[in-house]
Amino acid sequence: MNDKVSLNIKISLFIIIPIITIILIFGIINTIHTYNITKQMSLFTISQMAQKEVFEIESIIDVELNYLSNIKYTVENMYNYNIREREVYEDLMKRFADEMSTNAVSVSLIFSSNAIDSMYINNPLYKNIDGRFGIYLLKDTNNNVHRINMEESDLQYSYLDTTIKSKEPHITSLNYYPVQGKYRPMYTYSIPIFSKDNEIIAVSSLNLSLDNIMFYDDTNGFTISLFNEKGNIIYCTTDKYRIGENITNSSDIYGYNDLLETVCSNNTIFKESYNKQTSSKYFHIFKPIHMFDDVYWAIELAVSSKAEFFGNNKIIIMMWTIIATIIILIVIIVPSIINKRVLSVMNDLNDNITKIKEGDISWNVSEDYLKLNDEIGDMSRGINNTVEYLNDLVTAVKGKVDKISENSNDISEFVDKINDKESKTIKNQNYQFVNQVTETSKSLLEESKELQKIIEYFKLRE
Repeated sequence: MNDKVSLNIKISLFIIIPIITIILIFGIINTIHTYNITKQMSLFTISQMAQKEVFEIESIIDVELNYLSNIKYTVENMYNYNIREREVYEDLMKRFADEMSTNAVSVSLIFSSNAIDSMYINNPLYKNIDGRFGIYLLKDTNNNVHRINMEESDLQYSYLDTTIKSKEPHITSLNYYPVQGKYRPMYTYSIPIFSKDNEIIAVSSLNLSLDNIMFYDDTNGFTISLFNEKGNIIYCTTDKYRIGENITNSSDIYGYNDLLETVCSNNTIFKESYNKQTSSKYFHIFKPIHMFDDVYWAIELAVSSKAEFFGNNKIIIMMWTIIATIIILIVIIVPSIINKRVLSVMNDLNDNITKIKEGDISWNVSEDYLKLNDEIGDMSRGINNTVEYLNDLVTAVKGKVDKISENSNDISEFVDKINDKESKTIKNQNYQFVNQVTETSKSLLEESKELQKIIEYFKLRE
């Protein structure tokens, strides 16, 4: 019985192992292909999402730069036409303030000390800045514009000195400015205003908030970050503690030391990293944002490979579940089929051979097996022919043995009659002959008896 089970296992393994190997190879190849395809599709989608954010931010920037440029050109024209009345500039800035975008929080115009006379030193509007002309207009939550008197501290912000020294537009990192008693995170655009002699006479600034920039509400595992031309992160959708961090400090994560320089050269970058804390691979895309001239900010979209966005995990899990199910079914079904279709037939044929060994040749091989058009059918027909041949042979031998027994008995009787009737002289003469016949008769009788025993060993068909 153990040998039969072993044979089943051997045959099953001989069939199952190649099939499972092929299935596993197919599964691995399909997994790699699925991963690469879905990864490419996902990264392409991420790229498009990043491009959408870049487009929105650049659109906002264009609007604000145009807004500041209009202030710049208007003030320059008025100044170059020798308009020095502060009321005119006050009225001008109030009109511009009414046109601030939803992203703008405040706008200001600060003249240099000697650009307009300082006779207003005692004017309540300017006394806190030593009579210097400066106007600061703030928009509240209801979009109403209010004029706020400037303080000496308002003139100490570094962006003013940077704009004056560089004589170029300037944008700050995200900073917290006091607005109506609260500190609000904003960044500031500053633009220099020149006289006809190319001397800086004023700086106009616009404070902007990111509150109205509509990033994806459902980031679905995304982290969206903004960083400026210096690499300082100024905004992050998921981790406010990253604000102020420099992107170059994360080169060990991204494995890319020239990240900032490459982004600032207006190139898009794809990077992969591994987070040990979450045990997950992350995909990063960095897209440049053209601010003005040769100044570039950038947006980073980072997403974990475990996020729902990467649907390949579900696809791969489902695929391997199907493969595992198929393998289990094969392991269960194949031995069952082999046992039913092969081993059961072989067991029956083996039982028939055992019957032959035991002398039972009275049976016929099943017609179902004889009809099979395969090796088992050939074997069944061979066994059946053997049984028929043995039946014919034993039957023929049995007939011969019976005849030999009859002849032997006749000879014995004949010898006995001779012995009874013949004279002593004849007996002596034929003694040798009779004795030889007697011995031969006895020998044949014994051999017939032995053959009879052999014949009786077989159970013939009826």
